[in-house]
Amino acid sequence: MAHLCAACAAPLEPEDGHDNCPPCLGLEHLREGLTDGACMNCRPLPWALRLDRLAEVEQRAITGDPSLLTGLPQNLPGRSRPRHGGAAAKGAPPRKKARGELSSKVDQLAADMEHMKSLLLALQPGTGRGQAGLQPDPPLEDGPPLDDALSLAASASFFNEASTEDDASHTLGEASCSSAQGSLQGAADTSMAGIMRGALARLGLDAPQTDPDEYVKELHACWRDSRALSHSTTDARTLAAMQDAAQVGLGRMPPVEPAIASLILAPDEALRPDARCPRPQCRVTDDLLTKAYDSAARMGRIGNSLSHLLLGLSTSLQQAQVEPSLQSLSDASLQAFALMARELGRTMSTLVQTRRQVWLAQSPLTETCRKVLRAVPVEPGELFGAAALEALERAARARQTRQELSGLHRSMSAPSRPRGPVATPQRRAQPVYPGGLWRSQRPYENRWKLFSDWCNGKAADPVRCPVAIVLEFLQSLLDSGRSHSTLRVYVAAISSRHEGVDGATVGCHRLVSSSLEGLCGCVPLGP
Repeated sequence: MAHLCAACAAPLEPEDGHDNCPPCLGLEHLREGLTDGACMNCRPLPWALRLDRLAEVEQRAITGDPSLLTGLPQNLPGRSRPRHGGAAAKGAPPRKKARGELSSKVDQLAADMEHMKSLLLALQPGTGRGQAGLQPDPPLEDGPPLDDALSLAASASFFNEASTEDDASHTLGEASCSSAQGSLQGAADTSMAGIMRGALARLGLDAPQTDPDEYVKELHACWRDSRALSHSTTDARTLAAMQDAAQVGLGRMPPVEPAIASLILAPDEALRPDARCPRPQCRVTDDLLTKAYDSAARMGRIGNSLSHLLLGLSTSLQQAQVEPSLQSLSDASLQAFALMARELGRTMSTLVQTRRQVWLAQSPLTETCRKVLRAVPVEPGELFGAAALEALERAARARQTRQELSGLHRSMSAPSRPRGPVATPQRRAQPVYPGGLWRSQRPYENRWKLFSDWCNGKAADPVRCPVAIVLEFLQSLLDSGRSHSTLRVYVAAISSRHEGVDGATVGCHRLVSSSLEGLCGCVPLGP
């Protein structure tokens, strides 16, 4: 809550902990508030507010309001009221003494202002006076001379674009008014907000800008059309060059692993290095994600070059032993760049996870399996990574183990009375029809005949054909619009006549069972 000055009853700022207003505190106290010896009430105030308070009191002193320059503590209310009694009779001598002290302070302030003007004239080009031609002035009592104006002279430069001389001189004038007789020595605010305020003050951006600044212009250069300015210049290619960029994830979008692509595409398409989505709309989304990742990777490579430039600049400033404010600007730039690099990595990881979802949404895997693959940590330079492939391999082995145990349990608990015609010793175990019911070979004759005709067209033996032929046949059935349950029946029919692979039926093979489970979303066929 706002409070009043104890001396003149003027309203004070809510965050001001002083009992008196800035004019009542005096110039000496306000100047001391900009140094290391500031009082406990001045330190919590923002740096810009302390500068404004000092500049306001100095401006009032210059305009001719000497009553505001009394540096004496005024802790009694009503100082403007005349004293009565004996104090009024003895008022003449103290009044002369006060005028003498005030006169000396005004003279000292005028001398300080003249010295500041001489320094500014020496820094401005075209005046015929340089630092070598200046006569050494006696040191000021309040602090050393003004800070180096190297950054102030280049304050109006954005992205290597110089501004007019009027803007530069206006920026120098504003910076000189806010410096307050060089009292910024060693008292700079080391917080990030204070460093940003100091940087904006050096650039002359304290007031709101009517036109968009150069950063927003560069940001929106390709906003409307992402294909604009796509031709890189020589400097852009130099900055984007990076050794072993693909190993750290800053190359092109990593391709889809063949093990994942084989769940969606045909075997010959899945083995291509640039496998694409089979659905047109998903293919468009996949292409846009790839372009976004490539742009982010190019930004990361340019950021790598920028990090070397910033580190080189910081090392040069440390070796030159510049003022602490410039070193703080360099350190804050490195910190801001580190945060930007972290957010860039988060964006690229999100793009990889989004492309994973595009491919998993088209796969016949169950939702549980998709969730497991989506949760696999993102590895730089890989889409799914070795962890996802190991998860699929473990799931396939677990399914095969369950199938073997299930077949063993069924063979032990099967009734002794056979169903249908008596089986010969060479006859294989009957496959399980969807639903878990035992069936004879008769319902599979038509399916087996279709498979035999298809194999004859491929010049392959239906009884001894490899697993790849069976997978290709199932893919053709799926492309022709057959349902998943129909595919299970075909696998059971083929398993009843096929001689098997490695001592097991085709339906128990790892590739066939994993593909069938993904297509049906449930446990595959048993032996």
